[in-house]
Amino acid sequence: MSEDRSHLDRKYFIDNKVNNGHFCNRRNVRYSINTYNRFNWSSERICNVWMAKCSDCRMISMHLTFEDIGKLSDGFSVTYEFQTGTDLDAAIFYSVPSSFFVTDSRIPRILRELITEAEGCQKMNFLTGAAACTRKAIYEFTILEEAKGDDYETRMKHLKNKFGNIDPRHFEILCSIKDMTSPNRISHRGFTSMGALV
Repeated sequence: MSEDRSHLDRKYFIDNKVNNGHFCNRRNVRYSINTYNRFNWSSERICNVWMAKCSDCRMISMHLTFEDIGKLSDGFSVTYEFQTGTDLDAAIFYSVPSSFFVTDSRIPRILRELITEAEGCQKMNFLTGAAACTRKAIYEFTILEEAKGDDYETRMKHLKNKFGNIDPRHFEILCSIKDMTSPNRISHRGFTSMGALV
């Protein structure tokens, strides 16, 4: 029986030569380091910026790390690559796109932006911001889909009935989101007491 290596499908970088395509959503595709740079994150800390280019779709993704994970590659020209044997996903604290699942362009822009912002906040451990953006995205979704009801739970039930072909457990999970904030902070448009999110 062969070894189960399905966990590699959930990684951003498999090793210093192969990744899961961040834009083309392909698994096990080669990449190269397009650009490397550094900047002062603070007066005491240097941040390394790595730009990785997919060999298939040719799109470029950005990755930030405080760790020294690169080296000059062998060859006639001066190019960089990641060091072998490095857990790149653990070393890199922020990536754009933030996962190899790129949000479908058919999804309305306001939802895509909020989902991307939530992922970015979560990656930076800004959990309050991640939760707020997630909740705001859900409320915007209820508006776009014209969900009927005077409260959040009723609107979720309306969507559950509207999209009968979707596993109802997804809507049950969305119903639990209301517990992440107090009812008096929520309006049909979003979070009235959090001006930036209205």
